[in-house]
Amino acid sequence: MKLLGTAALQLLATLLVAAGSIGLAAGAEAADKVKVGVFPVSSSLPYFIARDLGYFQDLNIEPEMITLMGGPPNVAALITGQIEVSVVLVTLEGLNANLKKPGAAMYVAMNGQNASHRMEQFVVRSGLADKVKSLADFKGLKLMSAPGPANLNTARGILAKAGLKDSEYSIDQLDMG
Repeated sequence: MKLLGTAALQLLATLLVAAGSIGLAAGAEAADKVKVGVFPVSSSLPYFIARDLGYFQDLNIEPEMITLMGGPPNVAALITGQIEVSVVLVTLEGLNANLKKPGAAMYVAMNGQNASHRMEQFVVRSGLADKVKSLADFKGLKLMSAPGPANLNTARGILAKAGLKDSEYSIDQLDMG
């Protein structure tokens, strides 16, 4: 596995502790610059919180944020060395990075969700709120998913676990725009 630079590893560690509000002291030397691929979605929130609360500054890290729309651009940037850290990849995309170029990624996962604040969810428009009370009630409906095979396959897997067959609903990708 490719060893990441100290600053990149510290940035990953900071992302993990940001939700727990733990900071570390900085040295007096110049800040380490780290190129960070950021897919600006809700699951990237710990990065923005850590940045805004000064956690990277406390660790003497200067993140250079590069906005990349989705996992595949982040994987490509990791593989080609354009970024040192990707803030958010779904598990499948993180694994694919290492399949495409062994050692390209060290995958660290943090899931900041609970019963009240869910990151993965199915949302029903108001006109269907009375009809849809469970995932099984999606039978016969047209669904939209966040783009990408990982999101589509996750949604399909969850619906299958709820007892729905692929033929009992339709699902398409919703453009991020």
